[in-house]
Amino acid sequence: MPLLIKNGLVCDGSGSQPQKQDILIQGDRIVRIGDLQKSSRDEVLDASGNMVVPGFIDVFTHVDKNSRILSHPHLTHFIEEGVTTVIGGNSGISAAPFFRGGDSIWKHEENIGWSSVKDFFSVLSEHGIGANMGMLVGYNSIRNSILRDTPRDLTDPEMKAIEKTIDTSLSEGALGVSLDLTSQGNEIPIREIESLLRIVKRQESVVAISLEGERDVLKKIRRMVRIAKKSGVRVEINSLVPSLGPEKPYREGREFLEKQKNASLHFDIPPFPVSAFPVSTLLPDWVGKNLEEKKEAIKLARIQERLLPEWQRIRGDSIVIGNLPHNLEFLEGKTLRDFSDSLHISQERGLLKLLEVSDMKAICFLEHRNEELFREFLNSSKSILASHAADFAHSEAVHKRYRKKLKRIFEEISEDPVLVGVLVSKLSGVPAEHYNIRRRGFLKEGYYADIVILENSTPREVLVNGKRAMKEGSVQKTLSGKMVRRIKA
Repeated sequence: MPLLIKNGLVCDGSGSQPQKQDILIQGDRIVRIGDLQKSSRDEVLDASGNMVVPGFIDVFTHVDKNSRILSHPHLTHFIEEGVTTVIGGNSGISAAPFFRGGDSIWKHEENIGWSSVKDFFSVLSEHGIGANMGMLVGYNSIRNSILRDTPRDLTDPEMKAIEKTIDTSLSEGALGVSLDLTSQGNEIPIREIESLLRIVKRQESVVAISLEGERDVLKKIRRMVRIAKKSGVRVEINSLVPSLGPEKPYREGREFLEKQKNASLHFDIPPFPVSAFPVSTLLPDWVGKNLEEKKEAIKLARIQERLLPEWQRIRGDSIVIGNLPHNLEFLEGKTLRDFSDSLHISQERGLLKLLEVSDMKAICFLEHRNEELFREFLNSSKSILASHAADFAHSEAVHKRYRKKLKRIFEEISEDPVLVGVLVSKLSGVPAEHYNIRRRGFLKEGYYADIVILENSTPREVLVNGKRAMKEGSVQKTLSGKMVRRIKA
């Protein structure tokens, strides 16, 4: 049955101001937009007084980092935020390609049903997923699977093997490649990066480069700009999060990026005042070469004596415990300080205890954003909004703590139609164009019907490929998402 959205203020994702229009949907596509009359066959959604926008595209997620993508495929909390397309494989780490016996994020999972990107897409398509999903190929995943945690440069044959794997993965539909410029504590050699970028350029895809940590922010940004200009590829800078404390290098970095007129560069920032991270990343590299070595090392008194003083600078009240194994879910939403106080121990020993009881698998959230600086970043012509998160299905307490942030941003700018149009574009049209996601991100005839109806700045209806994934504010747990594959321009 055709679905007609009537009387809504349509903001089409291009950055233009909202205007009153109707949208007719047939199957999974938008077939007409304008002043439309209802037919006897149409189901009608009255959007009077509401804003109608493209489904949001979240370019920086961790949905593929563990088996929750299979056990919780509805991506409920993404749908609640109006996100209809998620991109996985960020920070140089991806679920596919999967090398059995290699250093993969899925290496401890049983019954892995894929080895290639093509296989991964097939498994998810058959299993079903609540939102559309595209993915990047994690360069560091592939590199680490070959080196097996040995800190050395690649040999020429190893580089050729990686080049072939990446080329094949992009041909199978990966949207691009993600990269962390450091590997096992060392910078990745420039010859590897240049080799990677030649493939990305030839395949007309994107490279997403992770900006992790607060050290040398401006230096890292300048290096990324050089990479973009020299290679001519589209570059996404991940995790340019304006932190509390070291504001100056972030502001200088943003200003430097905005001056780059001849490079296809964007950076992403989260609407939430937090970023997610595995608690194991708080362990310095000297503790061990890999996760297994680190697990054993932190049991040793001599390691603890050296480690605990290093953790004294950590603010326990700014770290919130997020996703945990099932038997520890009661801890979710507590701060590290709360957890430590409940055990009557210091926050340094509390962190050690958290690593132990979670088997180093806890995901935490760091509250660290400078709100004034965030507004400057949000207004930048180079910024994209992205969650930097996994689906919060296992972390309801944390999700409730932050989920209203995007609503507040919309409320604050709702009186300015120009700003509304710009904000919607940063969540839809801009990422669609930067990642070359075809026929999504805009409300246009012939495009997929990924649509959100906002009532008082909150999603009331969410359509994924024409199916109502949220109905009157209630998530329907449909599995109407599709795999988003790269199509060469």
